[in-house]
Amino acid sequence: MTPADSLPRVDSVALDLDAAGRAAIEAARATVEFRRQAVRVYHGDYYPSLKLSSSYGGQAYPVGTFPSSIGDFRRDWSASLVLSMPLFDGFKTRGAVQQAQAELSRAEAQLSQTRASVAIEIEQARAEIARAQALVAARHVTVGQAERAQHLASVRYANGIATALEVSDARLALEQASVNEAQATRDYLLALAALERALGHPVPLQSAGGRVAVGQ
Repeated sequence: MTPADSLPRVDSVALDLDAAGRAAIEAARATVEFRRQAVRVYHGDYYPSLKLSSSYGGQAYPVGTFPSSIGDFRRDWSASLVLSMPLFDGFKTRGAVQQAQAELSRAEAQLSQTRASVAIEIEQARAEIARAQALVAARHVTVGQAERAQHLASVRYANGIATALEVSDARLALEQASVNEAQATRDYLLALAALERALGHPVPLQSAGGRVAVGQ
């Protein structure tokens, strides 16, 4: 089994590309809802308002310096019902509504832009995963070739038809190929992390031994 086969792979069947729960999208969606409610609030100023108020209290009229009994107090209760209707406010309400609608349109545009940006980020991460996976496989082939070259150089040196420098060069090439393979493996794992960040949730993976539920 090659390192490319042993690396965890994205489970394309269980993969959910919906990034609606990502924090950036959630924040943009919350802003849209807030602006929509603001439009409703300002638009409500066009309609009449009915206000009911009531008050209850007492005032003391003592004979001496201080009230001496409950009878020294006079109770008072009042209530009012006020109906107000806007006739002309110098287009203040109209201006507030238009401004709120403009803010709502800008928030909706921001939400759309955020969704598009996240979608591009997801596709870039998926493309990077495919590229890194192919690179891991290619680096593994290079390591196999370097191992073969190093073995042949050792055999030739043992038979006196190669120099120690050739063996050293072959060993160095093998070490460099192994480093390149490790870097390709790192890039692949980083691409998986980038996809998780773009989606805002763990990515379901498949290992060589079967499906792995990441994040559980």
